[in-house]
Amino acid sequence: PGGIADPASDPESGLWQTVMKGTCEPFPPFSMVEHVLGGGFSGQAVVVAWGGADDLCVRERCPQAIEAVGARHLILTGAEVFRSADTAPALQSFHGTPCSFAPADVDGHVGSEETQDLLRRIEDTGIQRPFLIALVSRGYLSRRLMRSLRRYLPEDVPLFPCPPGDTKQTCKEEVPLFEARFFEEARRLHLEGHQFTPACLCALDRLRPEWRDKGVDAPKARTPGIGQIGR
Repeated sequence: PGGIADPASDPESGLWQTVMKGTCEPFPPFSMVEHVLGGGFSGQAVVVAWGGADDLCVRERCPQAIEAVGARHLILTGAEVFRSADTAPALQSFHGTPCSFAPADVDGHVGSEETQDLLRRIEDTGIQRPFLIALVSRGYLSRRLMRSLRRYLPEDVPLFPCPPGDTKQTCKEEVPLFEARFFEEARRLHLEGHQFTPACLCALDRLRPEWRDKGVDAPKARTPGIGQIGR
């Protein structure tokens, strides 16, 4: 009582804030925002809510993304279990925007096969290239997800990141839910050659010295129902 809180257990600590900035995709540069939102892109747009089928927090950020890019369609990804008769009506439209479901392992590997499957599902809605993908996701996995999709998407399908607007608040919300995932995401980014800042590496080492080792404090599978379809 009365002591200083352990930074490792405090999502508002400077250490966690630094790690959040390291694993979260930054907001796009002004030149890209001006090009996309200023009418410089002539194709159609679709919003992909990564994990949005079963994560209310992700879905709640979709209307703003849809309005910003003028999206013609919303794709909600998530666990196949949520594509049931009970949720089907809610998947047909989201706040007036046509909506469909694409099964995906939200925290899993995203390679060429997964990217091609996402493209096929978008084109199955009637949207043809060139089109823009505005990507909405949880912050902790957004950097790796963006890097993976950029690697395999064709040139006529640009990717527009829609990261959480307030990283401090996002960190406060996500660390208690996905603490182990932060270190797994950092490990994956490290193996892919991503160059973390010295400050981020220092924070990771202080919070979890063995974060580079596979299988250390392995993340548990996502708990179904973080926020299922219905809102």
